[in-house]
Amino acid sequence: MPRSPALPLLLPRLRSLLARHPSIYWAAVAVTVSVAVSAAWSAMGRVEAARRSWGEQRSVWIAAADVDAGGVVTVHRVELPLQAIPPDAVTSAPSGARAVQHIGEGEIVTAADLGSGVLAALPPGWRAIAVPTDPARLPAGAGDHVAVYANGVELVDDGIVIDTADGIVTVAVPASAAGAVSDAARNQTAVLALRRP
Repeated sequence: MPRSPALPLLLPRLRSLLARHPSIYWAAVAVTVSVAVSAAWSAMGRVEAARRSWGEQRSVWIAAADVDAGGVVTVHRVELPLQAIPPDAVTSAPSGARAVQHIGEGEIVTAADLGSGVLAALPPGWRAIAVPTDPARLPAGAGDHVAVYANGVELVDDGIVIDTADGIVTVAVPASAAGAVSDAARNQTAVLALRRP
């Protein structure tokens, strides 16, 4: 593309004009800075107006990571508009509390999500069975999912470990399988196998 013959002539004249009259250069700089500052203030004003439109805000606790039933809940605090907060959201840090159901990362933690003690992790309608085992052979912890076997037969395909202590693993199982699992535990034929949730 051929260059315009006027452009090479215009640039030296412009440089000469700015050299003789530096106030023009500084005026252009001032106008540019003013436009940039005005745009920034306008953007900040829009953000503040949007924040005010949310109305009153309150601190809530949200899950810092995914946690399954029986696991210890880790949280961090955020500010949210009142309209976005469920009525049973916890108002104080749930230190050491266990999840009674799965809580996803970023979810607001509510009173219905939390419990304390071993039974907090027991799903509704399930039973907790103490299964003697050698912890050295099964590194299970609260919240882990296990299958329960006895004499080579699978009794439960998805139980939840809710406690481990002194060679006993307490496993939550559906009520329909509780009889078979308790018999196997009493006869010391129950075997636990870790599984993915």
